[in-house]
Amino acid sequence: MNYHHNFGVRNDQRIYYNNGIPDIIQVGEHQFVECDVVKLWITSMVVSWTSATDCTHLYNAALSKSRQPPHGWHFGFTLDSNHVWNGFIIYCLLEDLSARKQTLVVPHKVAEDKDRY
Repeated sequence: MNYHHNFGVRNDQRIYYNNGIPDIIQVGEHQFVECDVVKLWITSMVVSWTSATDCTHLYNAALSKSRQPPHGWHFGFTLDSNHVWNGFIIYCLLEDLSARKQTLVVPHKVAEDKDRY
């Protein structure tokens, strides 16, 4: 098994850990987001009809620019709408399956995350 922050990979399947909903969700190859931010996106999208693109703009303007990457870090703190959607979907699936005491298992080797979930 190859271990990651929220999941392990075995036999080309991404198996999320059965420890409830984590505090941080991996939403991209090198992008991690606190669940409180993901819940804010979900609430914004459901309550005020905010698009994933607008959630991205708000995040990048208000949160990502408030911190500088560590020296030598090759990845920035900006996100795109795919990261917002991934956070939304992963959080909701984990919440649902956690309540059912089931494990989230999805294909690992797919071209795009939209095809994974």
